[in-house]
Amino acid sequence: MPFQKPQQKGWVPMSFLVIGDTRLYGDVKIEIRLPNLRSHQLTAAMNQQGRLRRVITAFFNELKENVHELHFLPRWFRDRLCNQEQFNAMVTSIMAGMRPRVLDILNSGGNFSIQQLMSALEPVQSNDDRGAVYTRIYYDFQDRKRLPSQYTGTTNNLAARDSGHEGVKHIETNSNHYRTSRAANHYIMGPICLLNEEQLRTIAEQLFTCLFETYTDAVMNYQDRSGKSQSEKISDVDSYYNDREASLLLMQLARSAFKKADWPGCRSRQSYGAGDGCNWNSPITEWLKGERVIWTQLAFPDNNLLQLQRTPVQIRSGSRDSNDRIYITIEQQGSATLASRGSFEPTVPTELKLPLGTWVWPVIEMTKNGCPHPRSWARLPTKGPWYDWDAANSWALRIEFQRENGNWESTELVSAYPFRPRTAQLSWPGAFNAYAQGIARRRFFNQAVLTHQGRPVWMCDYGIARIKEQKMDWLKQTGTIVDVQPPGNIVRASRMKSQWDMQSELAAVGVNAFGAPFQSDRESTRVRKPERACDSCYLHNLDNRTRDPRTGNITEVFAPKLRTQCQRISYNDPNKRDTCERCLNLARPCTYTRAVEDCPLTAPMARAFLPRPRDRDELLSIPDPEAALHQSHIG
Repeated sequence: MPFQKPQQKGWVPMSFLVIGDTRLYGDVKIEIRLPNLRSHQLTAAMNQQGRLRRVITAFFNELKENVHELHFLPRWFRDRLCNQEQFNAMVTSIMAGMRPRVLDILNSGGNFSIQQLMSALEPVQSNDDRGAVYTRIYYDFQDRKRLPSQYTGTTNNLAARDSGHEGVKHIETNSNHYRTSRAANHYIMGPICLLNEEQLRTIAEQLFTCLFETYTDAVMNYQDRSGKSQSEKISDVDSYYNDREASLLLMQLARSAFKKADWPGCRSRQSYGAGDGCNWNSPITEWLKGERVIWTQLAFPDNNLLQLQRTPVQIRSGSRDSNDRIYITIEQQGSATLASRGSFEPTVPTELKLPLGTWVWPVIEMTKNGCPHPRSWARLPTKGPWYDWDAANSWALRIEFQRENGNWESTELVSAYPFRPRTAQLSWPGAFNAYAQGIARRRFFNQAVLTHQGRPVWMCDYGIARIKEQKMDWLKQTGTIVDVQPPGNIVRASRMKSQWDMQSELAAVGVNAFGAPFQSDRESTRVRKPERACDSCYLHNLDNRTRDPRTGNITEVFAPKLRTQCQRISYNDPNKRDTCERCLNLARPCTYTRAVEDCPLTAPMARAFLPRPRDRDELLSIPDPEAALHQSHIG
C-alpha cells in the first residue's frame, strides 16, 4: 500500500498533512499555512449578495451532500467543503475576486447572453501577469451559421496563457478546443475572477465551467484515435470514461443547484446564444489524475543541490515503437502550456524485476546553478549544439521502492533516447529527444513559462511545477510547508550554436574535426531506399541522380531490386557505433550525412562510399566522409 514509507530525515509525506491542522511528529510540529488574499484583488464588496453568490453556495452544498459518492474530488477540497468556516471562506474569496462588470452581468435580473458577457470582459493585455480564472470566447466562424463557442480556464499569468493558446492553434492537434480556435476568425479572452491561490483557482475554474456549461458535447462520445497501439487505445478509453463520468455527475449536481438558486443556465438555453463548448476535462479531477501533482522541495545549500519528491506512482506496462516496456507516469498529459504536451513517462529497467502495480517513489535531484549532474537523466555528451546544453543535463531521476522481503532499494533512471548523432533517426525530435525533455523538465521545476516564439516544433513543454518547500524553525522546533510562488519568468527556447562556436568548443577539448548533425530541426530531405539507409547502402541502391536546371529539383532513380537492405547490427558498447553488414564488411562505421543527398554521384565524397568489393584496402585509406566534408572549414 502507498504512504507506508518509513520516515527519513526531513521527509514527511504530503498525504499525512491537512491544511489548517498542526501535526506532531516526535518533538517537531508541521504546519501548512492557508494563503492570504492580496488587497488589490478585492474588486467586489465582501458582503456582495445576489444571484451569483446564491448559486455558488448551492453548488458547493450539492458537492458537500454527495462528497462520498464523488470519488474524484481531492481530499483537500473535501475537507474544505465539510468545514463550514472554510466553506464560507471559499465563497467569499471567489466573490471578492470577481471582476465588477462581469459580476454585474451575472447578477442581473434577466437572462444575460454571451454577447453581453463578451462586452463585459476586459481583454488581456501583453503585460498582464495576474492569476485568474478566465474565459475565452470564439466567434465569427467560417461557417456563418455557427454560434460562438466558450472555453473556461485558469492560469497564474494571463498574458503568457493567451500567448500559449495562440501558439498552439496553428499546430494540428486532436483537441476539441483547438479545432474550434482554428475555425474561428476572432476571439476574446478576459478574466472572470482574480485569485492567487492555486487550489482555489481550480475550484473556481470548475465552478464556472459548470455555471457557463462549457463542456463540449464530444466528451459524451468516444473518439477513436487512428494510428495508436492497442494498449494506448485501451488507456484512451479508460481516460475517456473517467472524464465522462466526472462531467455527467458534476453537471447533474450543477443543474440541481441552478433550480435552487434561480440560476438561468447558459449554453443550455437558446437565449444565451452559444454553441458547443470547448472544455473536455473537469478541472477538479486533474489533481487525482496526476496532472496537478504537488512536489515537495528540499534545499541543500552546501552542495548546490535541490531535491524534489512527489507522491508514489505505480509501474505500468505499454508499448512504444512496437516494443513492450514497463514505465511510470511522473507527469500526466495536460499540464503543459504549449503544443508538445506529451506525458513524462520514463522507462523502468526490466532487470529490476518489479511486478506491475508496484508503488515507487520518484525523486528528482537538480543542481541550482544549472551545471551538469554527475548522473544526469538525459545522458548528453559534454558538448552540444545548444547554449543551454548543460542545463538539460542538470538533473537526475531516482526511484525508491520496497521489495517483498521488506528491504528498501533505489535506482537511477536514464533516458531511453540517448544522443546518438551518428544513428539515423528521421522523426521529430529524433536524436534530440533527450535534450528536449531534459531542458523542458529544468524549466518545469524552475517554474518558467516557455513562449512559442522561436520555438522548434519538437520542443517539449510540461508547464510549471507546483512546489511546496519545507522550512524548519530550529528555535521553535517547527516545520512549516509553504508554497513556492512562480517567479513569472517567460523564457524563449535556446538558440542553436553556430558552426564556428561548436568547432571552437570541440577544439578546446582536443576534437579537431566533426560532422554536422544529420538532423537539424527538420527531417531528411530525401526518401532513402531502404528507409533509414546509411550513406553507403543508400548510394549503393541509387542508379542515377539528375537535377532540373530550371527548378533545381533533384530526381533519383533506384535499382528495380534493392542491392542491400541496410540491416544494422547494434552494440551495447557505447564505444562502438551501430553498423550495417555492408559497412562492417568494409571495415567502416555507418554514416548519415545530408551532403551525399545533394552532391553528384561522380563527386569524390559519393565515390568514397562505393568501392569495388575487391578493393577493400582502398576504402580503408579514404578518410571519414563527415570529417572530409568539413575539413576545409576547420583549417
